[in-house]
Amino acid sequence: MRSFSFFYWYIVKRKKLYNYLKIKHGIENIIPYKVLSWQIGYKYFLGKCYGKNIFIKQGGKFNLVRREVDSIKKLSCGRNINKHYPVIVTFDIEEPFKFIALEFIKGNSLKKIIRKELLSEKDKKSIILQMFQIMKQLKSKEMIHMDIRPDNFIVTKSHSEKIFIVLIDFTFSMLSRNDKLYEIERNKKNKAILFNLGSELNPEPLHWDDAYSFLLIFKQIDKEFKKKYPKMWRIINENIGRLYFRY
Repeated sequence: MRSFSFFYWYIVKRKKLYNYLKIKHGIENIIPYKVLSWQIGYKYFLGKCYGKNIFIKQGGKFNLVRREVDSIKKLSCGRNINKHYPVIVTFDIEEPFKFIALEFIKGNSLKKIIRKELLSEKDKKSIILQMFQIMKQLKSKEMIHMDIRPDNFIVTKSHSEKIFIVLIDFTFSMLSRNDKLYEIERNKKNKAILFNLGSELNPEPLHWDDAYSFLLIFKQIDKEFKKKYPKMWRIINENIGRLYFRY
């Protein structure tokens, strides 16, 4: 069914989208990306925009492009500018071609790195410290990412060739503790879509607590996390239950 949907889109709708992105936003060399990962109406592409390699996320079952744009902007302002978060190149929050284009990040997911056991003790420490800073930045902005898992951390290199972490995928991010995820109507069908958000790294289905998820990932990175980082362990545990969302 998914392959049929792709070919239907490719034959019927591709040209209109590509022309729009080129004429209105200067995006060229567009190619579909990770087609088997297209879900809840989102389509992914790679392309170029004024010489920059970009990743494009287009469409979506819910009107969540604005939420992703606002989340990245909120986290990237002030002292955190362009630090540990994707860089927005261009976007459109209106139909029929709502999308966000981000600078392409060359690297591997943290999930892949952990699975292949490629981390030295020095790299483990660097990743944990950077992720802890990300957790504190989310807290300082009173934001809840909602999908903290190893797949959503990209391990790349900084200009000085040091290991660097970028948190991605702000599709469902809560912009404040009073946010209600208003774009998603509360019904059984939508509840089923959100049920697995968090990949079992949240306290329970439909309950999201970033601090809880960060702690589980830290223990995946280093099985002796509690022993090596007792102060960090205490701070994270103190924050569990302070900033969360239940659907």
